[in-house]
Amino acid sequence: VTGRLVRLLAAEGAHVDAFYYCTHGQGECDCRKPLPGLLLRAARDLDQVDLSDAVLVGDADSDIQAAAAAGVSAIAIGPRVTPRRGIACVDDLAAAAELILAAG
Repeated sequence: VTGRLVRLLAAEGAHVDAFYYCTHGQGECDCRKPLPGLLLRAARDLDQVDLSDAVLVGDADSDIQAAAAAGVSAIAIGPRVTPRRGIACVDDLAAAAELILAAG
């Protein structure tokens, strides 16, 4: 899946700097959402990542909670996310990308 994603993005002139994922069980670490550990690690590892300018696009409440804990803006996709004040809710990733690009 990761390789295919990289190839599809490359075909459109985009790239991924890094992939982060948690393999721990709930309560075993600070990187499992809704905790912000992975976002904070990415900001430390990747010099060009400024969390105050970042946007997390997520399809679960834990995604939105992790974004808030890290000081990151968020966009919710789909029906599984509880609507929250100040969080844009869209139907799909294309709509989220349009919002991000429109914000400049």
